[in-house]
Formats: sequence, C-alpha cells, structure tokens
Amino acid sequence: LAVSSNHLLYLCQPGADGSWRWAPAADVRPGDLLQHAAEVAVVLSVSVEVESGVFAPLTLCSTLLVDGVLCSCFAPPEELGLSHSLCHRALAPLRFWYYARRNLEASTTVRMGENCQPILTLDACWLPLPALRDGSTLHPYADTLLFAFRTLRWVQMRLQVLA
Repeated sequence: LAVSSNHLLYLCQPGADGSWRWAPAADVRPGDLLQHAAEVAVVLSVSVEVESGVFAPLTLCSTLLVDGVLCSCFAPPEELGLSHSLCHRALAPLRFWYYARRNLEASTTVRMGENCQPILTLDACWLPLPALRDGSTLHPYADTLLFAFRTLRWVQMRLQVLA
C-alpha cells in the first residue's frame, strides 16, 4: 500500500486500547491491523519512499479501497489535527450539491435522437471558488475550508499570546 503520511487509514493498534480508528499513515507500525476488503490484515513492515504526486478522489462515503485496504479520502495536514468525521461533515455541502444535481438532471432528461440530455442542470450555477494557493491540487471548496481553518487557528494563537 502506498499512501502519503497524512492519508487516513482505518486501523487498530493492539498494543494501545485495541479500538479501531482513523489515523494518519505515519502512525502505522508493524503489528497494527488494517481493514483489508472483508478481512483484517496485519501490518508486517512499514517503509518510507519519496514519490511525487498524490491522488485522493472524493467519494460519497468519504472512503475508498486502495490495494484492498480501507482508506479515507482525506489527508488533512498533521498540524491541524482534523479527524475523518470532521472532514466528512465539512464536505457535506458538496455531497448535497451532487445529489441535488443528479436528481434535477434525472427528472428533466429528454431523448434527443440518440442522446439523452437533461433540460435543467446545476452545472451552470456552479462557480468554483478560485484556488487560494497557486498550484493547489485541492478542490477549491476544500482549499477554502483549509485556508479558513488555518486562519482561525492563527487568530486563536495570537489571542492566547495577547491574553
């Protein structure tokens, strides 16, 4: 399994409390358990490789199988300490938009010759937010949320210094 150190994996660390949780790949150790397809797999070894590029598609349930291992769609920056469930809730508006678009298009689709085309769509309404960072590979909505979260953390730290 090759993932970035921040990607969240569903794991159990038997030496700890033995509960299953979402944790960054950087926390995985030999002997930990990962959910692999319909069974549990024991981690035999962990190594670090330097690669370029990442790919984390957003799915409706915010999870996916990578080489059969249950992974989160999210790789939140470690310094922010964002959980899988918080990331999932934060992207609820995108899931709502997807369902609204799908239902609108399904109810307004007409046959035009060989093709079926929706009469109405929400695509025309979607004006993606510009990426806040040059070269950002994140979805503009996610990039905006991260920017806002980092800004709020920065303000919080400054207020604590002043107090």
